[in-house]
Amino acid sequence: MRALSIAGLLLCGCLAAPRVPASPPRQANLGLAISSYLLANGLRVVLVNDPDAPAVQVTMRYQVGSVDDPADHPGMAHLVEHLMYEQVLDGESLLARFEDVATFYNATTTHDATTYVARASGEHLEDLLSLEAARVQLRCGSITDSTFAREREVVVNELTLRDQATEILGSIAQALYPVGHPYRRNVGGTVDSVAAITRDQACAFADAHYAPNNAVLVVSGKITPAQEKTIFGKYVAQVPKRAVVAPVPIYQVPFQPWFVSAPVEIDDDALLVAWPVPSDARLRAKIRAFVVAMATLIDNEIAGSVTPIDLGDTRSPMVGLVIFPAANETFQHARDGMERGVARLAGGLDQTDEASFGELAFDRIQQSAIYQLYAALEDGGDRDTRLASYTLAGGDPRTVFQDEIAGLRDMDAYEAAALARTYLTLQSAKVVVLDATEGKKRGSKVALTAAIHDLGQRRRTPDVAEAHHAASAVAQHAVAMKTRTLPNGLRVVLLPSTSVPTVEMRLVFGVGTADEPADKRGVAQVAASSLSWDMRYLKDLMLFAAVGGTKLVDVGLDRTTFAAHGVDMNLDFLLAGLRRWVREGTYDESVDDAVDAQRRQRKKLDDDGPFTDAWRTAVFGASHPYAHAGLARHGSKTLTVDDAARFRAAYYTPDNATLVIAGQFDAELADRWIDYLFADWTGHAHRRSSPRSTLAPASIAKLEDLGQVQLRVAMPAKSSSRAAQLVAAEMLSEIAGDVRHQLGATYDLSAQLAEQRLSLNYFIAGSIDASRASSALELLRDRIHALQSDKDVAARAFVLARSRVMTRLTSVTGSAALLAQQVERDIEMGRAPMTDLGTAADVGKLTIDQMSAALAELSLDGAVVAMRGPATDVTSAFAVLGRKPAPIAVATSVDSPDDVSAPGTRTTRSESPTELADPITMPRRDTGRVIGLQLGIMTSGLLIDRPEETQATGFDLAIRFGGRLRGGGQAGFHAGIGLLTVPEALADAMLVPIDLLGYYRYGRDGGLSATVMAGLHYQRLSLPAEGTTETESALGLGAELAYDFARLEKSWCGIFVRAAAEVGSSTVSTFSVGGTFHR
Repeated sequence: MRALSIAGLLLCGCLAAPRVPASPPRQANLGLAISSYLLANGLRVVLVNDPDAPAVQVTMRYQVGSVDDPADHPGMAHLVEHLMYEQVLDGESLLARFEDVATFYNATTTHDATTYVARASGEHLEDLLSLEAARVQLRCGSITDSTFAREREVVVNELTLRDQATEILGSIAQALYPVGHPYRRNVGGTVDSVAAITRDQACAFADAHYAPNNAVLVVSGKITPAQEKTIFGKYVAQVPKRAVVAPVPIYQVPFQPWFVSAPVEIDDDALLVAWPVPSDARLRAKIRAFVVAMATLIDNEIAGSVTPIDLGDTRSPMVGLVIFPAANETFQHARDGMERGVARLAGGLDQTDEASFGELAFDRIQQSAIYQLYAALEDGGDRDTRLASYTLAGGDPRTVFQDEIAGLRDMDAYEAAALARTYLTLQSAKVVVLDATEGKKRGSKVALTAAIHDLGQRRRTPDVAEAHHAASAVAQHAVAMKTRTLPNGLRVVLLPSTSVPTVEMRLVFGVGTADEPADKRGVAQVAASSLSWDMRYLKDLMLFAAVGGTKLVDVGLDRTTFAAHGVDMNLDFLLAGLRRWVREGTYDESVDDAVDAQRRQRKKLDDDGPFTDAWRTAVFGASHPYAHAGLARHGSKTLTVDDAARFRAAYYTPDNATLVIAGQFDAELADRWIDYLFADWTGHAHRRSSPRSTLAPASIAKLEDLGQVQLRVAMPAKSSSRAAQLVAAEMLSEIAGDVRHQLGATYDLSAQLAEQRLSLNYFIAGSIDASRASSALELLRDRIHALQSDKDVAARAFVLARSRVMTRLTSVTGSAALLAQQVERDIEMGRAPMTDLGTAADVGKLTIDQMSAALAELSLDGAVVAMRGPATDVTSAFAVLGRKPAPIAVATSVDSPDDVSAPGTRTTRSESPTELADPITMPRRDTGRVIGLQLGIMTSGLLIDRPEETQATGFDLAIRFGGRLRGGGQAGFHAGIGLLTVPEALADAMLVPIDLLGYYRYGRDGGLSATVMAGLHYQRLSLPAEGTTETESALGLGAELAYDFARLEKSWCGIFVRAAAEVGSSTVSTFSVGGTFHR
């Protein structure tokens, strides 16, 4: 009885302890079914069946690109790409048909291929397939001379206003690839080369390359069996095979160093270091992972910024890093930092002792790269284009992806270090100094990303009568969303709605730079960016880093976001890391670093500062929080660690926070972890002020010698509904698009409804060719006036805009990051999550008769208009509006000599923890010692002087010593002793079994496990009535099932059931049940 009482007390103590939820299965499962086929006409088809996709997507990739341009006609492939939207089918161009059925469509020409992409709701899959069939079958057959001339002029205008990224990447390709390499060619050609192309030449090129046997079709989404039959039996599948010209062969650039300098149209010098990417899929994935890690190492060595970049194309790719020195940093210093960072990669990975930096660094690189590979398979990105490129290269897309994942998973730290030393050294790199040219500056930061090719919106002319009736309902994809609020006020939004094993977490606080005290400007950024891990929780940090957890901070005007992402099987580690970072985080010397960075930014000559101040003052009001929020030039000079701590205490509270989790995960398990990690969080946030902004009309100019005029226009939105304002903004965006499509005067002018918590305006922004700025403003003015004065013009524009807004609002993404971002935006605005889906219904109910208030708000007379550019062009453009601009003076340094927090003065101190706390979660990889204790009830069957079994009962006590194995499980020694009595025929008989066994346990702590045992069994049977004692030994075998149900600090409590047999002993069998305790 005493033994039973002890067991009961142990069980009750375990039940009262806080319970750690079960860990998610440590296995990433891809919910996509990827299959590929070869049809009779030579078309290669890839199906991506995504059960959670909100739409279907059709991607057609032809193996023809700029490398295939005739030598005397560069730009041919790009021009033909435009023409392939102009075929006429049933009286309408393909472009018009796409506008009717697609939620998105686009085309891109690269060195190696031309790709067409279109998305739509599932019921329009056949429409998309029929349009692709028409494209490849009709080619130039229905394109008239006038259509050709118009599209050629569109391409010429596009080249005239070529975007900055295209120009820079073209210059980089010239420097990286050797003379004679096809990738040195300009993808789009030149103005002269395109203008010289004739219709016959373009059509001959299309005939030579556009055929099903020279293409890959990728169809993705929730594909039904009936739709599969359509894909394989109709449309593109029925277009006959034709002879095509073989693609131009491409050779890979060898791993050999060179150092060159290249003139590039950027405002400041930069440094590029690049390496060729091997063709082997496994090796390619590893090299890309190392380059991303190297970017972080170099970033730690310099004050400037480092950006990873993909270069070239699929048949001869390179990967590199672009390094921009800081304003106070010499070019040589940045180059030295680059060299140190490159050397540190292999050197750090060499340190592979257990729990060393090298082991942790390797785990982080490996898991981050696995996450990136999975994230690239999310719906809505460039996944289908990548799968098509794998197929054109001769590979099976599923196999290629599996090889990339396997290459990363199978890699160890020793191999990683060897690969880094072999492939990613300065001795094998191509180093390019990007020299800023002496031409006119653009006045903007460079963005080295591939250009998004905009086809424009050349739409059908709608029936005016449609404007007076509600629109037909648009099908909406049901979003799996679960929301709740914890007793402490923490709001939770779970979106387990993707098929890719990634998870995105965002802890969003309702506070931003607009909530800063006027004398503490900059404290919101400092409080967020300087919040560091408390080193007492180093073990949690190491677990978070080892699973590839990435933490990000973003501070806006009205919200602060702490984000983490990774693979879904590490949900518990990621959530625990987010909790430790935000709840138990601390401030150290990083506060001083952040304050110093703001001080340096203030001291920097800021040419844009006065221009931005004038703009914000006019748009929001001089005393409004938005006027100076988030601007370093207005930051406080006296911020301290106490200021950051007070701001955090005032606003980083559960009742001011929303936790958003999106991706592929178990929502119920996530809820249990959220309760465990955040339910005991306490605190109440300070009340926020909510003054509405007041726009005051103004004409602002900054006169400088730029090649373009940079335009901003803000008009207040006040009196109409959000649905009407969104439609009005879309009508305004159509007008802005005409500046490009009719005048060829811009590449990026656009309009939108600028929604902020305390402000609401219509916003037009973009760059305009300086010589045509006046014509552009005249077009904007006249078209806006026409919306208000011509009912038919307004009605037609309304029908098109309403349709586009409905489509956009109902277009749900399949990307975890984009889903989380969408909810984050709703939180910032104080709206319910996924509000746009409800707003779409309101838009559909609108008619033109309800738009008068919104259209009246579109007035340039009451707008803030700001321009930067040449004096003559800016003045003339303002004259079109009947305005005279107020020029902004050139800026000077805003800091004063009496900066009380001088560089070098430290307001914080760093402390070393005396004891490390245990991690919240159980370690992902634990190879430490294990000790266990088991106490239970035992029963044994004996054969003693009778043919039938005699039952002995009592208690069982066992101790285990062992260790956790790297591959999973435990192994060690089991020592047990029992004390049993035989209550029937053998009065007062006592059985004492003793076991010395080896054991192997498989399973996880906190869940179900199974154990097998084998070894020596010894027993002593005392028979007082006969005055004898019998002993015997035998081979003992056993099996056990156990379940851990509660955690107590470092230990686990549970129950077990064990069965054993003794070979060659009078004990036939033994059965035990009881409680288990191990650590």
